[in-house]
Amino acid sequence: MKTKLSFSIFTFFAICILLSGCSQNRSGLKASDHNLTKISIEYQDPTPLNKFIENTKLVRLGETDPLIGNIDNLIVTKDKIVVTDAKNSTIFIFDTTGKNTAVINRQGRGPIEYLGLDYAALTPDGEKIALHDNLGKKVLIFDLDGNFIEKKNVDFWFSSFEYIDDNHILCITYGAQNDLGLVKNGDSKNLAYITDSDFKIENGFLPNIYTDKQYMHVTPHMKKFDSTLYVNPNFCDTLYRISGNTLEALYHVDMSKVDGVANFEADMTNEKIASALANKTTFPGIFTANDNFLLMKISTPESNRPMLWSKKSGKIYTLTDDPRINAQGECGIFDFHMTTCAFSHADRFIAAVPAYILNMGTYTEQVLKEYPEMVGLSDESNPMLIFYKLREPI
Repeated sequence: MKTKLSFSIFTFFAICILLSGCSQNRSGLKASDHNLTKISIEYQDPTPLNKFIENTKLVRLGETDPLIGNIDNLIVTKDKIVVTDAKNSTIFIFDTTGKNTAVINRQGRGPIEYLGLDYAALTPDGEKIALHDNLGKKVLIFDLDGNFIEKKNVDFWFSSFEYIDDNHILCITYGAQNDLGLVKNGDSKNLAYITDSDFKIENGFLPNIYTDKQYMHVTPHMKKFDSTLYVNPNFCDTLYRISGNTLEALYHVDMSKVDGVANFEADMTNEKIASALANKTTFPGIFTANDNFLLMKISTPESNRPMLWSKKSGKIYTLTDDPRINAQGECGIFDFHMTTCAFSHADRFIAAVPAYILNMGTYTEQVLKEYPEMVGLSDESNPMLIFYKLREPI
């Protein structure tokens, strides 16, 4: 028998972006601050990247038709690599060596085709991929050999989704108050919704406090790394983890030592946001997590500053891709891409690097012997995946 999820929210202090709408929220939200780890942001002199890199592994994605245009999402399992290319509305599936095993490209108006590919998520069993088509108001499910399995109709718009478990899905919306599906459901004031496995809404949370602001960027950030599902409101300094029936405040990114601002209130406007970005430090919600580290981008008036936080030691490190600071020897030939890692699996961060960028370099015979994946790489090749295993700096 399916049961509806009821969420307890663990939150630091009083985050008005969550608590202001709890009285309107049907999910029975509660507030607490336990199980919260503080990540204190402090700027130091950057540490050279090769001090962190224990080893590097390359996976060259094999030839496909069409070629991969852009990697919007990357999912790595024990035996598959799944690439979402929204621009080409295509899913590419590889084995762990990079050999292409299937391509899903079903654009069209038919019952098992999609008008556009807005998002794709792996099912909880790890055996199927669910493709979301907003315009077609449906989710199509395929196995990892590219065979169609089933269709789910959806009646509201959402930007992304991930499975919580076999019976529940988290959907992130655009904050549109006139979404007919949400209005019909009786709840169009939230930004995140829990649905059953057929995308029927059960609960809503994360109230949209900017309902009277047009063109405000309010969509929360959601990322799934292996089995861990994170969600955080826009410009919020707390990362939440959905685990079982709990929405848990997991990490508080404390920017008090660097003149940071976060958790904008209901009177925020796009102009005020622009002023804050130009003059203050903020956390835009850009991060990648693996088993041992969090790689974050902290926005300063000068640039996005990459920072690495160790789950084991609790230490924070400032990173840089400045070649004057980083070692430039052959052993560090791929070090500079580490700060671009947007994906992860287990204890590794993963960078997806276009072939033409790698081809800008000149590689010695020693490098080509150590990394045979580079041999024969051309500008027309698919991207290279670089897997980084990190350590505490030495």
